[in-house]
Amino acid sequence: MAELVRVRSVHAGDDVYLESAGDAPGVSYGELGRAVASWAGRFEQLGVAPGATVGLGLSDPVELAVVFLAVLATGRCVAPFDHSATDAELVALRRRTAPRIVISDRRAPRGDEGGWLTMQPGACRSPFPPPSAGTPSTGTGGVVLSTSGTTGVPKVIRLDEAQLLHTASAVADHLELAPSDRGFNALPLFHINAEVVGLLATLVSGATIVLDGRFHRLGFWAEMARHRVTWINAVPAILARLAVLEEGERVPAGIRFARSASAPLAVPVLERFERSTGIPVVETYGMTEAASQITANPLHGPRKPGSVGPPVAAEVRVVTGDRAPARHGEIGSVEI
Repeated sequence: MAELVRVRSVHAGDDVYLESAGDAPGVSYGELGRAVASWAGRFEQLGVAPGATVGLGLSDPVELAVVFLAVLATGRCVAPFDHSATDAELVALRRRTAPRIVISDRRAPRGDEGGWLTMQPGACRSPFPPPSAGTPSTGTGGVVLSTSGTTGVPKVIRLDEAQLLHTASAVADHLELAPSDRGFNALPLFHINAEVVGLLATLVSGATIVLDGRFHRLGFWAEMARHRVTWINAVPAILARLAVLEEGERVPAGIRFARSASAPLAVPVLERFERSTGIPVVETYGMTEAASQITANPLHGPRKPGSVGPPVAAEVRVVTGDRAPARHGEIGSVEI
């Protein structure tokens, strides 16, 4: 991760990496490289050794993305959390993930202030302070996440940067992302989808990602035109809202596809969205434990509505109770 950030910073320093859906300034690849160097020094001063866990909860998605990547690229593990979580939820999350410090722009829960670093809004944005004597670590970074609980009791999952970059590279290749692409992501950055499909696949491909703190239906297509978006990272609930155009709305040209993940997409919704907008939908399937994407419909060629598509850079099989391969039409368990 450190080498990837360094290469992007040197060879594409002026190119915009992170763009805000609002009017706040964005972050170039060069600014990202300087931020990583700066945070390396800060972590040393704070006594946060490589391999330690850093809790992270910031209200601004661009600021959150910068620190998230800085933690990874300096060989630490990042445990992002929902900025709107209750104090009780934050206390429980700290007990599960055991961060060395927590970086946030909100106050620490009462009675749990130890190791809480409060950042003022805007402090994580460019221009960044000059790097200290610290240098990016060669240690292995990672993320510590809680699963969604859709298939069982929520679990704490640790993924290292090799797993994250493997999947991010697979996503970038599958979607044919290029430096000219400009993705849009309004999904929460404390979930694996937005982290890998949004931030890291964009970083791998040298492209731009437009970040919004949440999905706004009003003026959505005008916003896509203003930011010259070429692909949309979405979930079925968002596609359902976008499938019906408001009077006078125009879908801008140049959007290559919308990617759907995180839940099954109803076939009527898929068909209505494609018919209304003219934008193809790429249905996918992933899990936190697998660092996001496992299977995906093809970007080109036939896509099967209601199917999650074939494996992408992963080995997948369906087995029965005795772990024998399931026969055609037989229901079993998915092994990845």
